[in-house]
Amino acid sequence: MPASTDLPELVSLQVSPWSLKARWALKHHSIQYRTTPHAPVIGDYKLRWRLWKWTGKVTVPILFVKGQAPITDSTDIARWADSHSCRSGAEPLFPGGQVEEVRRWVTLSDDVLFYGRRQLAELALVDPAVRARYLPRFIRRLGPLTDWVALWGARRFAAKYARESGGSSKEKALAALEELRSALQRSKFSYILGDKFSYADIVMAAALQMVLPVGPPYSASLAGRPVQLVELEKQFGELLPWRDRVFKQHWPLEGKQGAGAGSQQGQRQQAAGQREKAT
Repeated sequence: MPASTDLPELVSLQVSPWSLKARWALKHHSIQYRTTPHAPVIGDYKLRWRLWKWTGKVTVPILFVKGQAPITDSTDIARWADSHSCRSGAEPLFPGGQVEEVRRWVTLSDDVLFYGRRQLAELALVDPAVRARYLPRFIRRLGPLTDWVALWGARRFAAKYARESGGSSKEKALAALEELRSALQRSKFSYILGDKFSYADIVMAAALQMVLPVGPPYSASLAGRPVQLVELEKQFGELLPWRDRVFKQHWPLEGKQGAGAGSQQGQRQQAAGQREKAT
């Protein structure tokens, strides 16, 4: 077994759907790796130093592999995992002859995620309780300065992703989710590409985080739910059982298969309670 410092290092954000995609691809192929948590905005300065990138945007996930250039995109991390599988018989996430189709689903996933991230960023700008939950614990101890730092971070975060937010729209998100519904209806809610699990299923399961988070043990829960995302659940809630089944069957939990079922139910009950409060 390699020393822990020799293992690939994944810098990731627990609440990020893009980090979830990368973690899932690595787990699918039983690739051992170590995780370094990323702190939004504040952690960017450390990443710039590690990447020697002083201009432009730095984002996570990033996979650092000894002797190789850093891999700075979740889809590229999944492609790397496909070519370095440690699990005999693992299905390729990018099946031969369908790579471009998988990439098309990556784009559709981003259409949903960009729209959802925009709503979450806008909520953090107006809700002190929401933005405070994204702060590292040591900053939450700053007393009266806490919200000033949180608001500064929320503004920096919104500015960082302004280009993607500007290109996002409710129409794009709805069209992507409608296409997912149609694809699953054709496959009788099996898999997007037919009868085999692929990265297309991973990215669209991750996109459904914006409809309703799957929650622990798979990912962290969101700090808040904008009304726009609650509306998505009303329209596409029928897709969530498929998402939950894909997680249960294809996310290795090291002997804890299905441990997330209770948390999924809890998330839905919480969402229902929020809807009742809003009416």
